[in-house]
Amino acid sequence: MKKTLQDYLYSLVKSNKVKLLSSVVITLFSGLTRGGSFILLLPLLNLAGITGNPDQNSRAFKLTKIIWDMLGISFTIYTCLIIYVLLVLIHACLGYMKNIIDVTVVQEYKQNLRNELFSAVINAEWGFIKSAKNTHIFNNIINEINNIGYSVNLVISSFSTFTLFFFYLSTSLYVSIKMTVIASLCIVPLLLVQRKLNNNAYKSGLAMYTRHESLFNAVLEFINSFKMAKSYTFQDRYETEFRKITQQTVKDEYIFAKISAGTSILYEVGSAIIVSIILILAIKVVHMPVVDLLLMIYIASKLLPTISSLIRVLQYTLNTLPSYEGVINLLHDSQKNQEKNDDKLPVNEFPKKFIKFSEISFRYDEEKPILNNFSYEIEVNKTTSILGASGRGKTTLVELLLGLLKPHSGKILLDNKDLNDVNLTDWRNMSAYIPQECFLFNATIRENLLWVKPEANEAELQEVLKLVAGEFVFRLPNGLDTNVGDQGIRLSGGERQRIALARALLRNPKILILDEATNALDISNELIIKKAIDNLKGKMTILIIAHNQYLHEGADETVDLEAVPSILYPE
Repeated sequence: MKKTLQDYLYSLVKSNKVKLLSSVVITLFSGLTRGGSFILLLPLLNLAGITGNPDQNSRAFKLTKIIWDMLGISFTIYTCLIIYVLLVLIHACLGYMKNIIDVTVVQEYKQNLRNELFSAVINAEWGFIKSAKNTHIFNNIINEINNIGYSVNLVISSFSTFTLFFFYLSTSLYVSIKMTVIASLCIVPLLLVQRKLNNNAYKSGLAMYTRHESLFNAVLEFINSFKMAKSYTFQDRYETEFRKITQQTVKDEYIFAKISAGTSILYEVGSAIIVSIILILAIKVVHMPVVDLLLMIYIASKLLPTISSLIRVLQYTLNTLPSYEGVINLLHDSQKNQEKNDDKLPVNEFPKKFIKFSEISFRYDEEKPILNNFSYEIEVNKTTSILGASGRGKTTLVELLLGLLKPHSGKILLDNKDLNDVNLTDWRNMSAYIPQECFLFNATIRENLLWVKPEANEAELQEVLKLVAGEFVFRLPNGLDTNVGDQGIRLSGGERQRIALARALLRNPKILILDEATNALDISNELIIKKAIDNLKGKMTILIIAHNQYLHEGADETVDLEAVPSILYPE
């Protein structure tokens, strides 16, 4: 916990040293102006006769008089009031500047951390992302970074509290070293009790972090299965589960609220006890001047709440530390699993002869091998069909071909180049992949098509739509500017697949991969897709994976994974 806290504070300082330093400097000057206006109050009361005749032995009086003499200003009630107003004005202006800088630091810290995490995640290897929970990624990028941002805001704001603390402490030492030491010794027991509360704050943060992820999971799970949940009338089940999680979340936050409230009570009562001790000792033992005694009591009554405020900032920071740990762990794990394209061979042209799987072996874990010494050669500009029951490794072959997964042994050759040695970005730019569950944005048909080629003109869009029998688009009231809804829900399954195929063709790929892209379609829509694919034969390399025999008819080559003896299947 201590090491993580140090790393967190270091990352904050490192993120924007100049602005943080500016904030600290402004805070120091702001503290001086606040302290100066505060010190002026007691001499003002003294000069006004409110505290009796002017007490020339008062240290506060002497200090103010010395400063006035140095500045060559006559020490009167009017000059004191003018300086007091000026100091308050300067303090207010400095406070405004500090607030602007602090907000900038907090927002930039959140933005940079979120951007860095997002960049690491989207550039990580597919195998790593495939094994991670979506809710874990969503929660850290969206929710936990916001928690960290609030903590950062408190930490930066505490700079002014630190300044006040040191001002009160130094003023107290100036007035009476002996009384300050006694007051400090009285605070020690409070700090010892506080340690346990701090540990509880961290544990509470761990529980809340887990609960936040559960909330994300519950919401996303329901949204993803919304139609099925409604059709099975499972709303009550989801609602009960959600209420259960939110109730536990409230309990976790209630625990932390109790810890924070306990700290306030501890220091409020402690402050009263310490002020009482100071009052008794100052009157009975030290015999302090009235003005200094008032100053000492005031400082003591302010010093402990200041310490309490700093402790609460520490507690909240400890409470959000699990959020920081979660974000940083995901960041580091993603960075360790980055796809590395540096120093890889560029792919300037598509293979001229073949794409070859040479003795490929792959397994997700030791107990479930998928492929073992699999070899097959795909001819360029031919249509190859891959057959096999579910779980036989068809999609795994595609992911290996795209470089999304790496074989444990063997090679994938592009003519004579090993796929592991080439730039995967170049290779993927030559391919178009259409999975069974095609993804469409909640945007217009035009925007969905332009996703792969933003510079495409109207003629190109119309051409690819005609290739896939997409004339239905032009019969829609808004044509290409029709919004398809979330995940294309406003279109039928066949229409979605035709838009997905048109988008793939707009990319002008050298290899087109259909991974069970028509399995959810009826025969009429499947035949439409088949006709579109038949028109592409000989123009590009086509790889077809499908359960239905319609798409396999007319393929130049067929590989049946069921008939390959060297392939191992999971039980």
